[in-house]
Amino acid sequence: MGLRWGWLGVAALLAQVWAVYFAGTQGTPGLARRVLLPLTIAVLLVFALRNWHLWGIRVMAVGFLLNLLAITSNGGLMPVSPQEVASVNLLDRIENVQLGEPVPGSKGILMAPRGARLWFLSDIIVFPPRSPVARVLSVGDFLVLGGVVMACAEVIGRNTGWRSAGQR
Repeated sequence: MGLRWGWLGVAALLAQVWAVYFAGTQGTPGLARRVLLPLTIAVLLVFALRNWHLWGIRVMAVGFLLNLLAITSNGGLMPVSPQEVASVNLLDRIENVQLGEPVPGSKGILMAPRGARLWFLSDIIVFPPRSPVARVLSVGDFLVLGGVVMACAEVIGRNTGWRSAGQR
């Protein structure tokens, strides 16, 4: 069996891109971002349930769920500390951002570690460390990325197996 309802996953990801890059951070657009991000993650969980037969999707679902918990418990955005942003050389992104305000061009909200709920699930891991392309990720992000790799391998492996069997 291949991937089911792929359109739903793509639609949720496109909605997230719109929310992060095109919805504003304040007022009604800021509220749209805070509502749309958790909603799209919930839709991605529906997509994952529809594709539960793939182990990679199951791993992704755990990552989605962890991210959803961190985001919903912090007002609809993923907490990130100024120190973590500084560690990946993105201080220009938070130049005029105060604690408790959304970080432009991200899913994040700038928070002190002690001010965030479920901080251990938020963006606290710098990856890859000491790299010019490092990003701050959450445990959920790692599970989603790992699940994507696993799911791709599963789908490609199954399709290759079908072709090999058909060529005999």
